[in-house]
Amino acid sequence: MKSILLALLVSMSATPSLAGLESQISILEPIETAEIKSWSDASSGDVECRELADIANAFLCLTQTSELLTRLMARASFFKEASPRGQLISAKNARFTESDQAHYVGHDTVAEFINAFYAKSAEKCAGDPELCVSPLEKELFEKVIKPLHERQVTDFAILAVEARGEGFMSNVTHEILHARYYLSPAYRSVVTKFWNENVIPDDRDKIRVFLADTYNFDGPEGETLLMNEFQAYTLEEGADKDVSGFARIERTYGVQLREALSRSR
Repeated sequence: MKSILLALLVSMSATPSLAGLESQISILEPIETAEIKSWSDASSGDVECRELADIANAFLCLTQTSELLTRLMARASFFKEASPRGQLISAKNARFTESDQAHYVGHDTVAEFINAFYAKSAEKCAGDPELCVSPLEKELFEKVIKPLHERQVTDFAILAVEARGEGFMSNVTHEILHARYYLSPAYRSVVTKFWNENVIPDDRDKIRVFLADTYNFDGPEGETLLMNEFQAYTLEEGADKDVSGFARIERTYGVQLREALSRSR
């Protein structure tokens, strides 16, 4: 763990300094997930981040605008989810600006991918300044990711949602469900078992097709990502009222999956 932090610190030292720039990220006290709506209603800072008290090693950041949300985490999401994975791309590149990731209403990532994103950006920065981390991306590293490493945390999740965005509770519960899947082996095990034993093959194929335009399901990580997105879309707040093509899937499996998770507690 120390070697990962040391490598990141050394590589990040070569990226543009934050000296003289106005801080945009505020770190607030930890919060229970049940209190997030009240936090959102009262939030006023450009970007406010809190650790989730009931999900160990998960941080949620709320932004005041969609533009801040994109600048904070969209490139990291592209790095994690676009095809092929691990692409570092300029925020000005049309492939990025026209991508789904650049227009997400919520973002999530985990230690493996966010560490790799920052390391690769630092590596490529000298040769192409467009690939350097932005000031806001660097501030996220300094205020959220670096302290997690200093606490010897090996597995963590970083989530971000626009505080005033339409469908806030649907968006934020979706991202929180991703954190539970990432960070709880027991939760992940129940979802995997349910996917393999309860979701019929025809529906699995339909789910994959429905989400394929947005997510990269190739490679060994693809099936895991598919199950993760399935459970998040199925269990997010308001899923039973969804009017999209995913609605039947949500209504068919939502109650069953909640019951399976409840039995495992």
